Amino acid sequence: MSRFSRFTSTIALIVCLAPSAFAQPKKKADPAILTLDRIFASGEFEAGRGPALRWRKAGGYVTVDFGKGGQQLVAHDPASDKQEILVPDHWLVPAGENRTLSIEGYEFSQDGSRLLIYTNSKRVWRTNARGDYWVLDLSTRELKKLGGNVPPSSMMFATFSPDGTRVCYVYENNLYVQTLRDLRVTQLTNNGSATIINGTFDWVYEEELYLRNGFRWSPDSKSIAYWQIDQSGVKEFHITSSADGPYTRVISIRYPKTGEQNSSARIGVVSAEGGATTWLNVPGDPREHYLAKMDWLGDAIVLQQFNRLQNTNTVMIADPKSREVRSLLVEKDRAWVENNNDFRWIDKDKKLVWLSERDGWQHVYLVALDGQTTQLTKGAFDVIHIEAIDEKAGWLYFQASPENPTQRYLYRVSLKGGTAERVTPADQAGTHTYSISPDCQWALHSHSRFGQPPTVDMLHLPDHKVINTFTDSGPLKKKLASLKQCPTEMFRIRTAAGVELDGWCIKPPDFDASNKYPVLFYVYGEPAGQTVL
Repeated sequence: MSRFSRFTSTIALIVCLAPSAFAQPKKKADPAILTLDRIFASGEFEAGRGPALRWRKAGGYVTVDFGKGGQQLVAHDPASDKQEILVPDHWLVPAGENRTLSIEGYEFSQDGSRLLIYTNSKRVWRTNARGDYWVLDLSTRELKKLGGNVPPSSMMFATFSPDGTRVCYVYENNLYVQTLRDLRVTQLTNNGSATIINGTFDWVYEEELYLRNGFRWSPDSKSIAYWQIDQSGVKEFHITSSADGPYTRVISIRYPKTGEQNSSARIGVVSAEGGATTWLNVPGDPREHYLAKMDWLGDAIVLQQFNRLQNTNTVMIADPKSREVRSLLVEKDRAWVENNNDFRWIDKDKKLVWLSERDGWQHVYLVALDGQTTQLTKGAFDVIHIEAIDEKAGWLYFQASPENPTQRYLYRVSLKGGTAERVTPADQAGTHTYSISPDCQWALHSHSRFGQPPTVDMLHLPDHKVINTFTDSGPLKKKLASLKQCPTEMFRIRTAAGVELDGWCIKPPDFDASNKYPVLFYVYGEPAGQTVL
């Protein structure tokens, strides 16, 4: 599924290693020389990190910190740097126990009256997607465990209804809804099995389409739309694992190799009170297409369907009552189209904000419900990612690097169109990342470049004014300055097809071009993962 795109046109990291980096007869280490152990195993050169925060719709952000008795939630005001304990640790101690829950994930209800806590997780494929869920009433401080009599670490993706009165979750490939007032559980599907998967996904969807939570609450909290995956007929691939003890065991995964039969997928809608599922009439062979995105749009459902070749992406709008589906937008390319468009709407859900390479570069378009399309950004550069939309002030923030694809900066453009303007200061060359608040007034910002360790700070937008700095890179800079410098070269090569690819090369200290050196080539995630920055 990984694809090549212009802003990830990187070739490789090439490191010419000094012979001293490899195993040598033991002698006193030279503190000015890097070794593989110092680089990869010691943690000696780890850069500082900013807070793991979650922005609040009401303003500010929340962090999980440690109190005297365990973890607690703390609210922060970026403007004043004031902190307030939102959920103290002693509120998170279950009845009959003497320690707080370990917070691995959390969600506030939309009205802020309840807190959903995820804990005691176990791995599913490559993420810890199965665990226990608890709900805390913030007014009464009552803490309740969800799931009824399900075994520990067995619930998946518990999610508040928009009105905050219920949660929906997946257990053993079936969907359930639990009422928070009386903890009554209603089973919505009952055919979940090793081959029928309701509300979550098989290996292909999880690995290649990055889908895990396979259901969506309707805005009125009355219905749930969900994916159903049918793996029957998909051949099994067998691997052995010795991770659990001295004896290996065989693990079987339904895995479609090239040209083999895929799982089929369909989307249905079921009442949160239970009952029969209404299945949407999505056109096309379900085993030769992927349903890569789905969500509610008012009382309708919007979805994206890829063909198996992934060179056609069709955006469709469905009526759950009539089951009928109409096309809103079709994206085509002779080679492939990217699966990088989440559903973003403006103008009270009347315009879809869309990324497309249809003019040869990846740009932002606005698509009306009648299919009329307007290009918002223009130029010989790619919009790498949409960072935020400030509809109130009329701006769209995005990441781009028009001059050099090995750098990344923040730009913004008016939602009415016009010339984009750079928000990142012109004197801050390098790579920048941003996590922007919902009101687009604040951003957690990271900046780094060759020779400069990352700095993480809190910014006010759009003036990019630093309010607070979270990392002190001084000690790391001092340590790096004590090392013998490794010449670093960034270069560009042209392929036979005329495509220019970027790379970098780090040579050992005292490099002598007349000598031979061991060389490490590093390429992983190409072409979708950019490694030359």
